[in-house]
Amino acid sequence: HGKDSRKYGLQYELNTARREIAALRKFFGDRVKMYYVEGNHEQWWKRYMRNIARELDEYQSLADTLKLREFGIEYVDNGMGIQCGKLRVIHGHEISGSGIYVAKRKLDKAKTNITFGHHHTSQEWTQTDIHGSQLGAWAVGCLCQRTPEWNRFSGYTLGFAHVMFNNGGAFEFHNKRIIS
Repeated sequence: HGKDSRKYGLQYELNTARREIAALRKFFGDRVKMYYVEGNHEQWWKRYMRNIARELDEYQSLADTLKLREFGIEYVDNGMGIQCGKLRVIHGHEISGSGIYVAKRKLDKAKTNITFGHHHTSQEWTQTDIHGSQLGAWAVGCLCQRTPEWNRFSGYTLGFAHVMFNNGGAFEFHNKRIIS
């Protein structure tokens, strides 16, 4: 999502997305089930297509435009997220609240184990509930340009997460930060 349409046009964005999706599928192969979870940029796409570009019928469905079915990737509509064992995976914009303690704010509202992106930062917050069960929220960093032209002092944190699940749905969450 570039702010300068002279530099990053629609076709550039779509080609970049398709190339990255193909690379991920090639890396993971068919043994990994993959999801494309809708976020705020996909909502912008829908509004744009609905309000401005109705004549571009071939681009009405982002899942079709990105050829997700060809890559065996399931598109997950806004707000739905996915449940992976005892961890809910969402984009992050569905639950309001940002600021310094974004992981704590999301956990306070979700009241369940949750991980999300959207805020381009790496954080975690865990707490024990009244029954002695641990709950946690993990904000996962981004794999994008840390200082985009439209936000030179973004404070974005580069990173990704590695999560391992057991058969009962319990999990180990490793929030990986990339420094340098």
